[in-house]
Amino acid sequence: MRKAYESKPEDINPIKDDDRQKDKLVVIRKVSNPFWLVREVLRYGKNCEIVSPEAVRQKMIKEIEKMNELYS
Repeated sequence: MRKAYESKPEDINPIKDDDRQKDKLVVIRKVSNPFWLVREVLRYGKNCEIVSPEAVRQKMIKEIEKMNELYS
């Protein structure tokens, strides 16, 4: 995943080749609508985590909980 990620125009920190060699790739992005960020992160499944801001992280948690209810 780290090697496949392509930077987006809204990324605040440009990704360098050295970054792709680390265990985790940290992407900092300006988000105007958390709805679309949650949708984007969902497609990466367990390989992607929203760590900040807490409000967006909680939105993601609620989405995962809803999905868990559907499949339980």
